[in-house]
Amino acid sequence: MKQIGCDDLDELLAAHGLTWNRDASASNVEDDKKHFPLKDIGYSSVEAPIDLDDLSISNNKRVLGASIFADVSGFTGYIDAATSEADKQAALRVFHAIRKETARVITGDFDGLRIQYQGDRIQGFFHLPQDDGDAIVKKVVEAAAGLQSSMESTLKACLPEASDLRLAIGIDLGTTLVSKLGARGQRDRICLGEAVEGAAQLEERSEGGQTTVSSQVHGLLLEYLCDRFPYSAKVQGYVATDLTAEQIERAAKAAEVYGVGAPVFVRTGAAGVVVSGQDSAHARTIVPARPYTGEA
Repeated sequence: MKQIGCDDLDELLAAHGLTWNRDASASNVEDDKKHFPLKDIGYSSVEAPIDLDDLSISNNKRVLGASIFADVSGFTGYIDAATSEADKQAALRVFHAIRKETARVITGDFDGLRIQYQGDRIQGFFHLPQDDGDAIVKKVVEAAAGLQSSMESTLKACLPEASDLRLAIGIDLGTTLVSKLGARGQRDRICLGEAVEGAAQLEERSEGGQTTVSSQVHGLLLEYLCDRFPYSAKVQGYVATDLTAEQIERAAKAAEVYGVGAPVFVRTGAAGVVVSGQDSAHARTIVPARPYTGEA
């Protein structure tokens, strides 16, 4: 592949009537360097939860954290199908309701950080002052289950017109730089790091209803959750389908009472879902499988 040189670029710009000036651009960059000398740029670890309002060019945070992206699968088609004025108004109501509810789950229910809204996708971040990877993974996976639960129950109950929408979620863990960039008063929250890109890619490869985690996250999952995230060669990650907060709670209870890997018997009745270690009529037996770690 032939590389494009500066002369080729100038010729291409001129052919399309574009007026970008290389010298002016270089001058602007040099001015930016003068306005932000290295001595004024700092970053540190944290001893308390990150306060996004305190971040600046001189106060960045470098921490171990989990990035999570949650995208509303099927929303573009849902918007395109809205033809009447009433349908368009309903679609906008759904859009704003989902954005607010997903942010509320991340920040209010699980003490995470809302980094950005990106259209119908939300970016969140979870960290702990002690860089405790196990605890971070536990929290972010519970938050993902909370997001899926909220989408499937609360939002769809309140907004039946959104019944076909699902959340696709990606999660990765790694050292991350958390900062703010942009003009004063209009600074954007940003996270930089391989785990940020990793989580975004996992989400993009996931389908609605799926929660996909990286190998780093999977390696720190509580044992009773590992079998719920089998490896998917298609998605290139460990995928749980329709993972809800109720499922995690039941799995935790079963592991506590009966031990990880023991047969679990689940039956439904007037009292709802009952989990026990004893077989009974009409019970469904679940034997947790060993987590698959290959790449078939």
